[in-house]
Amino acid sequence: MNMISRKSAITLFSIYKIALLSQADVENLLFAEYVDEQSGEPIEYKSIYDTDVQGFLIKLHVDTIYSGVSNYYLEHFLMECFNTIFSIIGEEPDLYKCPCCGYFTLPDRGQYDICPVCQWEDDGRSEDRLNSYSSVNHATLKEYREFKLKGLLEADNFYKKG
Repeated sequence: MNMISRKSAITLFSIYKIALLSQADVENLLFAEYVDEQSGEPIEYKSIYDTDVQGFLIKLHVDTIYSGVSNYYLEHFLMECFNTIFSIIGEEPDLYKCPCCGYFTLPDRGQYDICPVCQWEDDGRSEDRLNSYSSVNHATLKEYREFKLKGLLEADNFYKKG
């Protein structure tokens, strides 16, 4: 059995996912995220393949977008890629369960973070308040679940289910 650090496994997974993005997807991501920290203005770049841009994309995916990927999913991903068994060294971050889809995706509750699985904006609403209208989500939890969760496939999800 091979052993790999959690960060290295997420880096491999991130590179794989970045490689699957279209040029338009990368440019949209850069437009939204590749900004000067002080001014908030977009950082100019010549090509999405520039070393600085690629480094930024990998860091963004490792530290933010895929930081909550479960070790179980990473082990299976690595098995598919390398046809050998891996053990992940490192703990998964403590995440909170999304009240809409039930996956552990939120770094905090009630901070208006958007769940990467179902896109529910967490306004702190309890998951048992199904018929309470959420103004930020423009729906009740029940309505949102019926609309958004229909096409959600568990096999494609890399977060832990609550």
